[in-house]
Amino acid sequence: GKGSVYANRVIGQIVNSRKADNNYALSEMKTGTTNGGETVSSSTASGVNGLDKTLADLENESTWTGLGFDDSNWDFDNKTPEGYPELKLKFN
Repeated sequence: GKGSVYANRVIGQIVNSRKADNNYALSEMKTGTTNGGETVSSSTASGVNGLDKTLADLENESTWTGLGFDDSNWDFDNKTPEGYPELKLKFN
């Protein structure tokens, strides 16, 4: 047989009672492989589909700082073209 196929927004599957924390996902994100995918909704940040966040939420600095992102490693002023904080590269 084909076996099981997992297609979730953040994590394929959680095995052996592992825990997933602080998983956010774009609420409009589609998953699956048929008919252009399906929109999935989730109200928890600890599951395979991640907590629903709008594009406006993901562009808001407080969303990221609430997860522990800070300006020592992340650039909130010069965001990516998509509006997300950019990882600062450090060279020694």
